[in-house]
Amino acid sequence: MEDTLKQILSELQRVNNRLGGLENGQKQLSERLDGLENGQKQLSERLDGLENGQKQLSERLDGLENGQKQLSERLDGLENGQKQLSERLDGLENGQKQLSERLDGLENGQKQLSERLDGLENGQKQLSERLNSLEQGQKEIRFELVELKKGQEQLQKNLIDSLGAYTEKIVEYVDDKTSALNKRVYAVETDIQRILRL
Repeated sequence: MEDTLKQILSELQRVNNRLGGLENGQKQLSERLDGLENGQKQLSERLDGLENGQKQLSERLDGLENGQKQLSERLDGLENGQKQLSERLDGLENGQKQLSERLDGLENGQKQLSERLDGLENGQKQLSERLNSLEQGQKEIRFELVELKKGQEQLQKNLIDSLGAYTEKIVEYVDDKTSALNKRVYAVETDIQRILRL
């Protein structure tokens, strides 16, 4: 009986020792759980911070996306404007080319006009020289005409003086011839009247 009790006490002692070990292990587990809970709390707080930061980042990304969309629309407008500017620039280049061609034509025309003007100036110079010659000749002709007129007046005066005496002779000759003609006419008329009476 005593041996049985000793055996039971020994078993109880072993159980008690095992329970003490379990209690110590449980205490350690509880401490470890407390650490885990504290760590989990810290992780939760850190996650809350991360979530808030992520929310802020998302809001910032939304702003960036909206800004990027606006920039894209502005770029589209700039590209369209650049296309229109390029088309206008093409038109200006074509217009400038046409103006350059017209300017070349004007320069060539001006060169031809200048050459024609040179010819006109040379011709005008020759005409001026010929006109000077004509004026000089006209002066000489006027002088000769004055001299000729003087000579003509003198000749006319001499002719009148000469014709005066000659006219008198002609008048006398005409009178003589007229008288003779009248006599012949009278004789013819007399003969006619005499014949008519027969």
